[in-house]
Amino acid sequence: MDRGDGKKAGRKRITARERRKILDIHIEDPRLSVRGIATRAGMKLSTVYKILSLFKDGKIDRDGFQYEKPLCL
Repeated sequence: MDRGDGKKAGRKRITARERRKILDIHIEDPRLSVRGIATRAGMKLSTVYKILSLFKDGKIDRDGFQYEKPLCL
């Protein structure tokens, strides 16, 4: 891939819609394991873990939008 041709290199970004899907599953059943959420959402375990960690740190809201600074201190 050549970036000069207008192609993007690297991993695809996780959209707010995908983050919200994971958070909806988590909020629906908080006792569900990360592996269970990943299976239901059809995503990788590491992706789900990262999103849940950001949510618990307050860097993602319930709608899946990501912020640089925590939402609450």
